[in-house]
Amino acid sequence: MKNQSRGLSVILPNNKELSMTVGEKVILYLKVQYFVENVELIFNYVSHFYFPVSVMVFVALQGRNFDIRADGLHNQKLGLYSLSVLHAKNLLQHISNSHRLHLNTKSLAMRLKNRNGTHREMYITDGADLDMEDSDDELPPLKLLIDNIQKQTIGTTECRNAEGTCNFKVASIDTAENVSCFRMMAERDPVYENRCAKDQESTSCDGEYKSGTSLIWIGALLLGLTGASDFQHHGYEEMVRALFAIQSECPYITRIYSIGRSIEGRHLYVLEFSDRPGIHEALEPEFKYVGNMHGNEVLGRELLIYLAQFLCEEYRAGNERITHLIHDTRIHILPSMNPDGYEVAARQGPEFNGYLVGRGNAKEVDLNRNFPDLNALMYYYEKHNGQNHHLPLPDNWELQVEPETLAVIKWMQNYNFILSANLHGGAVVANYPFDKSREPRLRGKTSYSATADDKIFKKLAKTYSYAHSWMHKGWNCGDYFDEGITNGASWYSLSKGMQDFNYLHTNCFEITLELSCDKFPPATALASEWLANREALVSYMEQVHHGIKGMVYDENNNPISNAIISVAGINHDVTSGTDGDYFRLLLPGTYTVTASALGYQPFTSTVTVGPAEAVQLHFYLKVQPKGTNLNIKAYPNKKGSSTAKIPPTNLGPR
Repeated sequence: MKNQSRGLSVILPNNKELSMTVGEKVILYLKVQYFVENVELIFNYVSHFYFPVSVMVFVALQGRNFDIRADGLHNQKLGLYSLSVLHAKNLLQHISNSHRLHLNTKSLAMRLKNRNGTHREMYITDGADLDMEDSDDELPPLKLLIDNIQKQTIGTTECRNAEGTCNFKVASIDTAENVSCFRMMAERDPVYENRCAKDQESTSCDGEYKSGTSLIWIGALLLGLTGASDFQHHGYEEMVRALFAIQSECPYITRIYSIGRSIEGRHLYVLEFSDRPGIHEALEPEFKYVGNMHGNEVLGRELLIYLAQFLCEEYRAGNERITHLIHDTRIHILPSMNPDGYEVAARQGPEFNGYLVGRGNAKEVDLNRNFPDLNALMYYYEKHNGQNHHLPLPDNWELQVEPETLAVIKWMQNYNFILSANLHGGAVVANYPFDKSREPRLRGKTSYSATADDKIFKKLAKTYSYAHSWMHKGWNCGDYFDEGITNGASWYSLSKGMQDFNYLHTNCFEITLELSCDKFPPATALASEWLANREALVSYMEQVHHGIKGMVYDENNNPISNAIISVAGINHDVTSGTDGDYFRLLLPGTYTVTASALGYQPFTSTVTVGPAEAVQLHFYLKVQPKGTNLNIKAYPNKKGSSTAKIPPTNLGPR
């Protein structure tokens, strides 16, 4: 192949032309890169398929006589894992020297047949590389496998223009060193038509490669190490195309909506994952991720795009863990809160980007210093036994915040979010509230500022740090954070931050994730960063299902909204949503919980919370008898005024 030397240079950095098959070279690369010299590897195939603007790669891994834990799946002595390419690194690192890894081609034809609307490229070694003897599954010879796929695939090898559809059947391609590559495209939806036209720029429709892609290069893609096309920075237009491509790939579990526009008119798009997109289901918690709040802190933006692609593809592949998460959670992903700032930072690029270039929005306002300051009011209420949740906003607050901030606040008010994380860069640590110190600065240091839910926030932060590849080790970017977590005010104090605002104005618990020393890492670093964060991103979402949840009804089984749920010993209440459902994050233990609402008699119950799924605890409130004063606090309306003084703000990675 014309450009095969480029692939060889990836697998064999010394560029020596060894007398080895392609499969042998890929295996050598895996052993050298991941220190598994004593593990017997058999390399059979990689399936490589496209979104219109990105790439995901899947492999089938069959392991014998080993006990591993990969991506949250239960330990199994013998299992067939359909995993993302990005799982492969961690999987290899967990296999002991006596174990054997097989790449299996069973059910390949059926999997291809069921992937209508996708574009796959298959790379299969010749029969000599297939493990035919020790496998429980009979692997078909390569030629028979290709023939079977061709019989099950309809269409032609023509690629018409964007006005028509694009249909392919499998076209076998003989390449160097006994490697057979073939390409298959099923009938496409209109959204793919432009992509189809673009494909002609690099690849002809009759199956002949012009780009020189080889199995060797795909072998490097398998471990996500080459800075390949799926690990690139996404400008605004590329990001939008990626989101809509995912929505088209998984239309029944996703929805795209805009929460507003930036100063320069760019949409703040959110991609939602749910088994019923666009609908809140009672007792199903709402979760959100927010990225790119600071325009020049770009890793969070890319990770959330990759996460969305990962959720879609793993759901389609039947991953039980991801399926369970999507069916039982309503997930909202906002990859970029500050698209204008990103474009400014991107013009500088990774190598020359300054600390502040693109940090703010188009007006150079720091969005994480732009939310109404509710901390001062909260600290006042703490001293005077006042309101401890859903604090009121100042008068005319809408005129005091930027359009991006306004959009996010309205978003929080319209959805009953329970758990959230805000992705930043410039450090590697999980930061939890409060960000603003209760005490004035003393010789340049700030004091620990705990919330009433300090223990659960620590647990949430540790969930991420310990699931991250190295955050929990503490030493990162020249700083040390014990277990990879920190209280925000203990690090440095800031006012008007989004993290504290979530906790004080809504039912949502949010932490801030600092994910990279480099605010704008090069594209070549994105694959390894995704590997480091993937499990943590999923594990953190699963925390929304801990604690207690339930319904608040009246005597006639009508749901009661805005009921107050109080936990004895924790001075922070939550409220029920419009459907009467509530969610309260709690650590394992026994709690006394009270539900109350204006016009109803409070009801108290005791509940024991375990370490697994949230315990359901429902309340049925009786109408308050006339003339009875139950002393239920009538807190100010959310739009009431707050006159607490606001101290100067501080600037840091957050």
